[in-house]
Amino acid sequence: MNIRDKNAEDREFIYAKNKFWSEEPKEVFKGTVASYYGIEAVTTKKALNHLTREKALLDKALKCLEADATTFGILTNRNIKSEIKRINTLREAITASMSKVNDFDEYELVIVNNAESGNGKPYSVESFADFMHKITQVYKLAEITQEQHVRTKNAERCDMDRFERLEDDYHNKTGIINMLMVFIQIFPLMILLEADFKIVMESPLTAPLSIVLPFWWIFIQPRIIKKLIKKPA
Repeated sequence: MNIRDKNAEDREFIYAKNKFWSEEPKEVFKGTVASYYGIEAVTTKKALNHLTREKALLDKALKCLEADATTFGILTNRNIKSEIKRINTLREAITASMSKVNDFDEYELVIVNNAESGNGKPYSVESFADFMHKITQVYKLAEITQEQHVRTKNAERCDMDRFERLEDDYHNKTGIINMLMVFIQIFPLMILLEADFKIVMESPLTAPLSIVLPFWWIFIQPRIIKKLIKKPA
């Protein structure tokens, strides 16, 4: 089998429609592998063109943001600077991937992650063989029948791609941890209230704490938890 036929066969697996799939642990979906994982399967030349095009779009967005940074207020500028930092990180990732693409053979099929991908970092590149290794050994993807799909699917998640499911799992995990931390922190206060309600309520710290603690629980603590727990790639 020549390289063109081999690439066509491999791409058929990535872009085949109307198929039903299961992924460990207990995830199911219908659709293409490409859309679920947020990837493109292309030859090295097309990969380079794709990355160049994506970088050009980011460059355009960056110029607009840099222009906006000189005209808006302090609070807005903070958001703009954060977005500029994010775009620069993506541009660096694209530059690294463009360099990596040059290490592949000219007609080799490679996998390029989209900006939002459930297959790892945005715009990263890997060989088709490496991706298939993950498919079988990490994701444990298997084709199933429609009956199996209907029997096992989670209705709330069946329309999500892998990136969205990872995001959903991450927010659920950090939310649960935050609630547990709130309970651990509020438990001593409950004991104090139970022990001597009058002394606690007459304390000069009661009013400040009633303001500070909710602010901590709602805004600051969740941000710290999300800083400590990295999003899955």
